[in-house]
Amino acid sequence: MEIRERIGRSDAPESDPIATLVPEDPDPDVRLGEFFAPAFMQEYTQFESFSAFCAASPWAIETRDDLDDLPPADLDRYVDRTTQFDSWVRMRNRAAVREIRERLLL
Repeated sequence: MEIRERIGRSDAPESDPIATLVPEDPDPDVRLGEFFAPAFMQEYTQFESFSAFCAASPWAIETRDDLDDLPPADLDRYVDRTTQFDSWVRMRNRAAVREIRERLLL
């Protein structure tokens, strides 16, 4: 069994770790908050939580769809200004690696 099948959606593209680890569910916002755990946000960003990251952004981010609908270049600029990452993809990839490590060590 592939690791993707054990930890998330098996139909998610391999290049999208957040889709693999944060499957579509009735309350995806809670899942994003768990994926970008407070410890991760405090270590790599200027925010205490993913909710604070969203609230401080220039957009109304209330759902995963809101986040997915943002222009990638604008989101990258926000991430670059407020985190240790230069892009959204790098930020979520780091979170994915951290999540995978934590799940494998359980």
